[in-house]
Amino acid sequence: PALTDEPITHRATLFEELGTVREQGYAVNRAERRPGMLAVGTAVTDPDGAVLGGISVTGSRRRMTDDHLESLPALLRDLAEEIELRLAYPQE
Repeated sequence: PALTDEPITHRATLFEELGTVREQGYAVNRAERRPGMLAVGTAVTDPDGAVLGGISVTGSRRRMTDDHLESLPALLRDLAEEIELRLAYPQE
């Protein structure tokens, strides 16, 4: 069900977007859940690729600039990789 005016409501569009997310390694939520909010997120996985969780950054459309949308995916992927490494190789 649509929660805002921005959601993906067509199956073909959803699968296309999921393919893009899989390819680029992160997702962008453009006011699909809350009006005026943007979010960028990525998965945290174990060494076998199973998803353990995710990390994201959310902000208002007014404050999340194009620069944020360009820089956040790489920053989040770097953070996810660090979390994954710490989980795979815990320090005592």
